[in-house]
Amino acid sequence: MSDHTLKLQQQKKSLDAAKEARSKAEATKEQLEKQKADLETQCLALKVKPENLETEIAELEKTIQENTDKIDSMIPGQFRR
Repeated sequence: MSDHTLKLQQQKKSLDAAKEARSKAEATKEQLEKQKADLETQCLALKVKPENLETEIAELEKTIQENTDKIDSMIPGQFRR
């Protein structure tokens, strides 16, 4: 084979690999967009705006900690571990 033929074959392989990578990236993007839409729907069902998720989670963690502390304070010391 000539150098030109080899070069063309290598370029074709590179192009095919790039096409495959692009196809995979597009499939991943589509899947992530669907997942995002599903999560946004779940948030709205919970009456939480997606942009407020971090605040809501922090508030829930604070409430959980407060309630856990309250329960611990109600358990007599001799029964605490």
